[in-house]
Amino acid sequence: MNAEREAELSEKYDEQQAKASKYVTLVAMVAGLSGLLFGYDTGVIAGAQISIGNQFNLDAASLGFVVSMVTYGAVIGAVFAGWGADRFGRKHMLAFGAVVFMVGIVLEILANDAGLWIMIVGRVVLGIGVGLASVIAPMYVAEVAPARMRGGLITFFQLAVTVGILGSGIATALLRDSWGIEFAVAFAFAVPFGIMMMFMPESPRWLVKVGRFDKARDVMRRSLGSDRVAEASLTDIQESVAYEQKVKVPWTDIFGHQLRYVFAIGVFLAVFQQLTGVNAIFYYGPKILTQTGVSTGYTLSGGGAGNLLWINLIFGAVNVAATFIAIRYIDRLGRKALLTIGLIGMAASQVLIAIMFWAVGETPNPSEGWVIVALICVFIVFFAFSFGPILWVMVAELYPTRIRATAMSLTVGMNWLANAVVSQVFPIALEKIGSGGTFIAFAAFNVIALLVVIRFVPETKDRTLEQLERLLGTSQIEAIDY
Repeated sequence: MNAEREAELSEKYDEQQAKASKYVTLVAMVAGLSGLLFGYDTGVIAGAQISIGNQFNLDAASLGFVVSMVTYGAVIGAVFAGWGADRFGRKHMLAFGAVVFMVGIVLEILANDAGLWIMIVGRVVLGIGVGLASVIAPMYVAEVAPARMRGGLITFFQLAVTVGILGSGIATALLRDSWGIEFAVAFAFAVPFGIMMMFMPESPRWLVKVGRFDKARDVMRRSLGSDRVAEASLTDIQESVAYEQKVKVPWTDIFGHQLRYVFAIGVFLAVFQQLTGVNAIFYYGPKILTQTGVSTGYTLSGGGAGNLLWINLIFGAVNVAATFIAIRYIDRLGRKALLTIGLIGMAASQVLIAIMFWAVGETPNPSEGWVIVALICVFIVFFAFSFGPILWVMVAELYPTRIRATAMSLTVGMNWLANAVVSQVFPIALEKIGSGGTFIAFAAFNVIALLVVIRFVPETKDRTLEQLERLLGTSQIEAIDY
């Protein structure tokens, strides 16, 4: 009888866990739509810049200025995202981000007739939306998801980014003479995202902070699939929030003795994700392909610029496919293992790319160019299952509840600032030190990141956010498995 009862309880528990898993997966996928907008709106400029430059008669410096406006807007959005998430809640700020995206899209479309400055303003507004999404979406998913699924679910955000980048590549290849329509396609993502986000639950950790304990308990029960586990987790959150309210921790606490270590790790990861050079490839893919010579020997449709845009889709498709590796293994092997493997692979592939450019010169023939394209794809694979998603996972995990929103805002703001710098410096570096020298510089940055990750970055898998807070938010940091 007891055995039958135990089997019945076990079956019921498994059903509850399966239901909870489906629920949090849905939440993560809806929040991930912000990543789709992020990826599309940052990637569409790679192809659209050709026709925009021609229409407005822009030189290289002016075109670079227009391209980089999204990244500077993202810095603004990221810096203010934390304040908004703490003041209005995570889900409402994500929904507001969808509205910001739509305003930016409208301004970009109007620029076709209204002029270049409307385009620039639209790019900045879009950037603000991107900055909001890049801070709040990973934070929101981290605060809703159970520890056993957290890494994979946050990685949905990065997967959506890669799908958005690929979608932007397809749009620009098909509509390369109609950049207004290319920008308008983003409405297909922004409108449903904004509507669906309003039906998602609020973060239980934010609900506890504002005293809505019953609502927080309901969300925890649905996401964890167990009343007992939900009550224990809710108690942990309440104790954390009570401590915050008791000591009235200022935002400057992130620079204090107890937290400056993890804040330094977060900022390092944010900056060095950009110094890998990945966004230089996605922003300037057609320009890089021009230097490989592949477009001269192969014609898809239209030749010339159109050929380059189609070939550039290879990078986006590889990026999407390899991100599934992270979804499968990030909660099994851990963040640090994947990041270590990825950095080794990125550095090695970039060294080989540099050697190829040096060996064949800056104008290789098409067959040599395809070898370079293949090596770039290898680099993208290693990035896509490591630094791409793991940055968003770890910055959402590293910081304690009391300063998570502010710390993530500053950290992601630094990521976008580094993005802006790299996107502006990359074409200059190509001109001054050549393709080989540029890629060897990126390889050197990856080696530096590898050494820091091995020595200083902690493993965060399989721990609740409150467990990590107790370890990372105090002098007990040596207790974390390195």
